[in-house]
Amino acid sequence: MTRRLLLFVMAFAATAAACNGPAKPSTKVTLTSLSISGQTVFSGIGQAGQLTVFGNYSDGSRQDVTSQVTFAVQNPSVATVSAAGAVKIVGFGSTSVTATLQPITATVNLQVTLILSSLTVAPTTVSLAAVGQTQQVTLTATYVDGSTKDVSGDAAWTSSAPQIASVNGGLVTATGLGATSITARYPASGSGAQSKFISIVITPPGTFVLSGGTRDPGNGPLGGVTIVHKPSGLTTTSNGAFSLAGLTDGLVTFDHAGYEPVVIDTNTITGSPLKSVDVPMQPVTRINAGESVSRTIAPHDMDFPVAAVHCYPCQMIRVTTSTGGTLHLETTWSETHSKLHMWINGVDYPGTAVGPSTISADVVVNAGELLVYVGQAMNNNASYVPFTLATSMH
Repeated sequence: MTRRLLLFVMAFAATAAACNGPAKPSTKVTLTSLSISGQTVFSGIGQAGQLTVFGNYSDGSRQDVTSQVTFAVQNPSVATVSAAGAVKIVGFGSTSVTATLQPITATVNLQVTLILSSLTVAPTTVSLAAVGQTQQVTLTATYVDGSTKDVSGDAAWTSSAPQIASVNGGLVTATGLGATSITARYPASGSGAQSKFISIVITPPGTFVLSGGTRDPGNGPLGGVTIVHKPSGLTTTSNGAFSLAGLTDGLVTFDHAGYEPVVIDTNTITGSPLKSVDVPMQPVTRINAGESVSRTIAPHDMDFPVAAVHCYPCQMIRVTTSTGGTLHLETTWSETHSKLHMWINGVDYPGTAVGPSTISADVVVNAGELLVYVGQAMNNNASYVPFTLATSMH
């Protein structure tokens, strides 16, 4: 009996020891982080999207917790987000969206990158009457979704002549008299930008701006040309381009050392308050009787009124004779598309046909200088034409 009691006690003790052994580890699962997925880049106002929030837990599991989080939009003028994560685009730009659950947060950035379709500017020409006056130019962007936006304050504005007009955010300020242009570029940087140009004219009422360029045909812009408006005495110097304001109709002279002077009557130029003119200037070519000269007529070269026609494109050559007598002149060229002309004392000596040819003339002259024009009769389709003029006295 004693032995059986002892065995029972020992079994009970073993069972009790087993029940009171080490505690099991805790099985509580906790949220460790949040992640957000869904569309984040949009290209138009009114577009919609969906954000989905996932909870990541300590046991490695992942669950959709979109309905449990609280959404906060940093810039609600760009987008709104419903309690269910529905996104609606309401404006331009970017904004962050934060989802919060317990003390855990996650943030995603929404970007509205609208694709530019076209730019319009108004007005396209700005006319101001005095220094200090201003006018606002408005630049409007149209996007592929049909939406529009005033981007005057976002564009990059530049003035080609700040001494005539400055520009800031599309606000044009007259800083001097003359004509220039301003450029608006949008977006201000990056790819996909477009540009618009606005003509600026600043001159007192009842006057106009004469604007244009001086050039050496075939050789590009010609600077250092002195420009004088005869009626008023106003002057400027061309750097290849020029602008002279406050003018009334009359003669304007263009002078440059070593070049034939040019006189333009502004009555023959249309436009108000801006008159534009292209001024080619030919280097002086002078030879003595008995000499020859070779030159090349360039497209859009000089336009010389000769008798009842125009020698254009044309070259003028001064032939100096030390004594009187008969001057023999002979011009040859290799042009294959038009007919050669040579004018002496206003008399036209034309080639016989289109193509390479030679023209000869004998002219009675006194000691002095004779003007000879070689070129074409008002041909607007000329190419570069080399020619040679040879002279001799009889």
